[in-house]
Amino acid sequence: MAHDEHREHQEHEKKHAAKEKKKLELGRTARISIEQAIQTAKQQVSGKVIEAELEEEHGKRVWEVEIMTADDRIRKIYIDSETGGITEPERGEPVHR
Repeated sequence: MAHDEHREHQEHEKKHAAKEKKKLELGRTARISIEQAIQTAKQQVSGKVIEAELEEEHGKRVWEVEIMTADDRIRKIYIDSETGGITEPERGEPVHR
């Protein structure tokens, strides 16, 4: 029994290390800081920022900023980590307005 728990713990540690490695890789390549991404998102949607995370969406590295609006909705704004432009998560392309 203790052996199984030890193996599960080791697997968990490996997964955690892999996630950390991915975060570091994403962070190294991002030209736009988390502060800049949040500022851009807040210009699009008013409310309280509740989460911001650097991730890869459809082959594109983006900041995902979640904002809680006054009417208790959560809006996700995606910011291109290279250009700082707003992107659409489904396609990872700049939004043209």
